[in-house]
Amino acid sequence: MSPKYDEYRALFKKGRYIEAAGFAETAYLEENRNNPFWLTRQAAALIRARKYKESLEVAEQALSLKPSNPYSVESC
Repeated sequence: MSPKYDEYRALFKKGRYIEAAGFAETAYLEENRNNPFWLTRQAAALIRARKYKESLEVAEQALSLKPSNPYSVESC
């Protein structure tokens, strides 16, 4: 994968879910905003952090960008 994703995964694996969610949000804003990849990663980190409402909102945003994306559907 990419160095950015590796950094995200390292935070996630260490249980630093809020930081991982913030990292994913920043990556999404810096990259292609029509690509739901980082939104799905943000939603995954938020759900692990027990931020269910925020996770659902982000997952729905990812799903609206690409309704056929199985990762977006899974996040919801």
